[in-house]
Amino acid sequence: MAVKLRLKRMGRRKRPFYRLVAIDSRKRRDGAEIERLGWFDPLHTDIAVEIKEDRVLHWLNQGAQPSETVDNIFKEIGLNYKRHLIDEGKSEEEIATLLTEWQARQSEKKAALAEKKAAKKKAAKVSGAEETGKEDHEAGAEADGNEQEEVAESSQQETEAASSEEAEASTGDTDTKEVEPEEGNQEAGEENQEAGAEAMDSGQEEVAENKEPVAEEVEVKADETAEEKAASDEDTSKEAPEEETSEEPVEETKEEN
Repeated sequence: MAVKLRLKRMGRRKRPFYRLVAIDSRKRRDGAEIERLGWFDPLHTDIAVEIKEDRVLHWLNQGAQPSETVDNIFKEIGLNYKRHLIDEGKSEEEIATLLTEWQARQSEKKAALAEKKAAKKKAAKVSGAEETGKEDHEAGAEADGNEQEEVAESSQQETEAASSEEAEASTGDTDTKEVEPEEGNQEAGEENQEAGAEAMDSGQEEVAENKEPVAEEVEVKADETAEEKAASDEDTSKEAPEEETSEEPVEETKEEN
């Protein structure tokens, strides 16, 4: 049976907590372990690991294989270095002194790394400030250029407005000169229109006068025709009784016969 030293996940969602266990390599991650060898808290800052070093060394000497994560933890806490010293046959006092020296070196390395990170952050802040300063300077230069362009445009617009006003004034003078003869022409046209209207009125009056005798003649003719019709009616009325008198003796003769 191959034994592995690995981490068994515990805790809750988004709050992991691991146990260091010796387990059969054929088991799943959270399966039944052979022995619990410690714990590891990745979210804890002060004391993140607690391990039973003697039992871990026992299993390592028996041929158990640590996982990659567990091996990194052993390197960080100095367990691999302690095992190396034990294999070399060092005494416990020598191992203790060497481990203290090793821990001091590790702390110095960590301090140097922290200083390096802080320097990088500071340099990044300085560079960011310089970039913002350059951007501000460029923005100020652009604003100055825009102001100068606006001033130039405004002066150009003023000159164009003055020239346009002068041109309008000159065109206004010429328009007044041209309007005077147009007014004379308008007056002459109005006089012609009045004369034409008077001529139209006189023509209409003449037509009306000519229509009056024609109407009188028509009335006279109508009267004559009426008189002629009356005379003819009287003649017919006179002839009718004579015919009646002529017919009566004939009827009497018939009766006598």
